[in-house]
Amino acid sequence: SVCLKEIPGSVSSVGDPGLLWDYYILTKVALSKHLIYTGIFAATLSAALSSLVGAPKIFQAVCNDKIFDYRFFNFFGVGRGENNEPIRGYFLTFALACGCILLGDLNALASLLSMFFMLTYALINFSCFAASIGKTPGWRPKFKYYNKWVSLLGTFLCIFSMFLINWWIALIADVALSLLFVFIWKNDPQVSWGPAGDAFEVNRVLKSLLRQRKNKIDVLNYRPNFLVITQESVDESINLIKSIASIRSAAKGLMIVANILEGDFVDRIHDHTEAPGEEYFVSKKIKSHLINVIAPSFSSGVRMVTQSTGIGTMAPNSVVVPYIENWRDIEDEEKDGIVGIIRDSFRLQKSVMLCRRFDNLDFTKKKLEGRIDVWWLVDDGGYTLLIPYLLRKKKLFNHCSLRVITVPGTDSSPHHIIMMTKLLKEFRIDAQVDIAIADEDQLTDEDIIEYLEATNLQLTEEHFDRTRRYLALKLLIEEKSEDADLIFLSMPFPRPFIKASTWLGWLELLSEPFNEQETPFIFIRGNNRNVLTF
Repeated sequence: SVCLKEIPGSVSSVGDPGLLWDYYILTKVALSKHLIYTGIFAATLSAALSSLVGAPKIFQAVCNDKIFDYRFFNFFGVGRGENNEPIRGYFLTFALACGCILLGDLNALASLLSMFFMLTYALINFSCFAASIGKTPGWRPKFKYYNKWVSLLGTFLCIFSMFLINWWIALIADVALSLLFVFIWKNDPQVSWGPAGDAFEVNRVLKSLLRQRKNKIDVLNYRPNFLVITQESVDESINLIKSIASIRSAAKGLMIVANILEGDFVDRIHDHTEAPGEEYFVSKKIKSHLINVIAPSFSSGVRMVTQSTGIGTMAPNSVVVPYIENWRDIEDEEKDGIVGIIRDSFRLQKSVMLCRRFDNLDFTKKKLEGRIDVWWLVDDGGYTLLIPYLLRKKKLFNHCSLRVITVPGTDSSPHHIIMMTKLLKEFRIDAQVDIAIADEDQLTDEDIIEYLEATNLQLTEEHFDRTRRYLALKLLIEEKSEDADLIFLSMPFPRPFIKASTWLGWLELLSEPFNEQETPFIFIRGNNRNVLTF
């Protein structure tokens, strides 16, 4: 007959299970088999009791962390008493243990359970290794002879031992662990575990920022980084924030929302603590950072954040400010402050967007089908064209057409349209080109005064010619963009010799609602730095 050699000095036939499956081998070689039985019972009871107490608490912690946010798991997250004892978990553990005993053959589960124990030991070893190479100050092992490479070796030895025991059960256990990892990674539970992956990410970001010191931004690698300003409440500007977030996503740039809290620092520190933080945007699925700043006034707060926010090339280069609807009711000093932050942003070499009526954008729709009009009046380096182009790349706006309108003075020849179309084609911007001719001479002084009185705008005669020009432009916008869904208009530059109330009056004149839907309006101006290339 064919024989197999199990161990040196012992031979058995194929029909004999041999020493590999002889569960009583220890009793046969021990001095007294009763000592073995006693030890097995003691070890079994100890492991059973520790598992009966420990497993429910671990399971309760998993349920409370909302890793599996389902009703079944939430039910077992409830505890009782001062120590929050997992009574429901105790009963669940007892039922599972009884079910395994009723199988009648615990050895049928022994291999699978051994795999999960080995995976646990492997993950503990790898966690120690990952925490070491993450180099976080919080990782301070007490063991004097600890070595991270020994931890890594232990990880591989555990996995190797799994396949030595039973390769196909080891494979099943590894697949189950991988599926669990993917599930947790996809759901991204909002719990504070201090994972090693976060430490790796921080180290990578820090190294990248240090490398960025050598890099310079030019027209080929320019991307807009936005600083969005809100006042007191982020919720009131949420539609504007979502729109800018869409542009940021298309440009793969940076976005920071700075919420300005006016008042004394000591008086407002509680409001600062209670104000929404980063987790607010996480819950809204908005990929942006949020900071709250206490300042004596809105304008001083904006100056603070425009100067200090960001690091190197990761600093905002575009400032987005919501339109102040009640500007007529505020003091002249506050008006000067509002206009001053626009002017100072340009002095800091930043582009500016002043946005009005964004609450009228319907973000409940999956897509908007309409038209975006861009009134390109000033060559600001291409910023006025780049932002609408990026906005159209996102899902909500990509079904909207883009139309660029210029006001070339008295030149309405087809040659101008051909030249502009060619220019946009070289910029690789798909847009329709239109021209509009402003006839300022048709507006008499009486027409201007009558319009200003009807709209309750108080503009001095000192800049009457410019008011006439803007009123003519306003009439063109009403004619050309009546059915537009979003309007971009080159922002008039706030020159120091022009009063704040006059400049704000011109913006009110240009962006005053002229249709039923009250189209959202954006005043936009770059910092004269080229951001488009052929």
